[in-house]
Amino acid sequence: MKNVGRKHCEKHNVPFIKSVSLQGSIVHIEYMRDKSKDMPIIENPLEITSMTIWHCNYLSFAQISKCTNLEQLNVATLPEGGFNFLSKCSSLKFLSITHLPNISNLDALSGLLELETLSLSTLPSWDTSGKKNCRSYS
Repeated sequence: MKNVGRKHCEKHNVPFIKSVSLQGSIVHIEYMRDKSKDMPIIENPLEITSMTIWHCNYLSFAQISKCTNLEQLNVATLPEGGFNFLSKCSSLKFLSITHLPNISNLDALSGLLELETLSLSTLPSWDTSGKKNCRSYS
């Protein structure tokens, strides 16, 4: 595994890890508890096939749209209100998102024709009272 950056989170007393691992033809990138508001620019986005973004403070996932060969995406805490950032990720086969408080539109998921596994879940502490209903697609 190639470490591409390491900081330490004082609040949670854990390191932020931004790493890339190469496993044959699979290139995986991880962002863990990054407090930055801007998602880092992904170098060589066409090489990325797997990504994990875990409880980061990014305001947008627009960088992911450049990863057109992405096959697997795991996210905890999604800042987006929809899935338009995935519109160019036509190779996506696995999508798992935990905690998606701003989601109000699932329409963009209908364009993910290779998608085999979809998992959308909320945190147990998330209260649905007073929240918007999510519009589904057919």
